[in-house]
Order: sequence, then C-alpha cells, then structure tokens
Amino acid sequence: MERRKSTFIRADATTADFCNIFEQNKVPKVVDYLTHDLEGDGDRYAGLINMPFDKYEFKVITIEHDAYRGYSDTEREPQRRFLSDRGYTLVASNVKSHAGDSQEDWWVNEKYIPREVYSPFLSESQKFKHIFKFAGYDIDKLYDEANT
Repeated sequence: MERRKSTFIRADATTADFCNIFEQNKVPKVVDYLTHDLEGDGDRYAGLINMPFDKYEFKVITIEHDAYRGYSDTEREPQRRFLSDRGYTLVASNVKSHAGDSQEDWWVNEKYIPREVYSPFLSESQKFKHIFKFAGYDIDKLYDEANT
C-alpha cells in the first residue's frame, strides 16, 4: 500500500481556522481543486463560508448539497449565491449520484479555467460519468490509468 503524500488534518470544517491551517501547511494562494463534502443540514454551507476566500482562490470546486434530501434551501441555494458572488461559474449543476440523486454542483474560477476548457462539461442534472462522456472523456479509462 502506498503511503499518503499529503498531510491529513482532522478538524471541524464549520469552525476550523483554515487560514492558520493553510499557512502552517504552506498551501498555495491558488489551489487547484477544492472538494467540499460535509454531512448535516446546513453544515456544508457553514463550512464553505468558513473557508478563507478572501486570501485563497480555487480553480475548481465541487460541493455537495444533497438537494435530493430536501437541503435545497439550507445548502444548494446559499452555496450558489455565495460562490456566484465571489465570481465562480457554475458548470455542472445538480450532478447526480450513481443512484440518480441530485447531490452536488461543480464550479470553476474563470480567472484560471477558460470557457473553452470547461464548456464541454456544462450540464444540468446529469450523472457524473455522463458528464465526462459527453465532454469526450472515458472516466473508467482515466481512473484505470491513474491507478496503474
């Protein structure tokens, strides 16, 4: 088994001091990818607004909202307002799980990801594998190549 190369930090994302955590771990001011997945009604949004968007930028963000569980008003809509207000572009909305549940949104920062790069991924209410397929990527093949 390969050893983890990155630092593992366990903290409450709704209250953690991310500026301090990022500085201690020398996180660059521009982060390639942020995946945000917390459990609980309202916790994803609370964790999102706790991130230091005033000091750090993210090129791509995927954020779970679990609208299928009734969290549209407490998660999806506030997340969308927050990220839109910070200049992020919603690329894939209501991305569905394998079971077909609307569970997350995909965002890009157009400062770093030009439209011609993200436009093949523009979608609404599609399963993630279908989004990659329509964009011209075989996600199973990419996954296999990454794990060989």
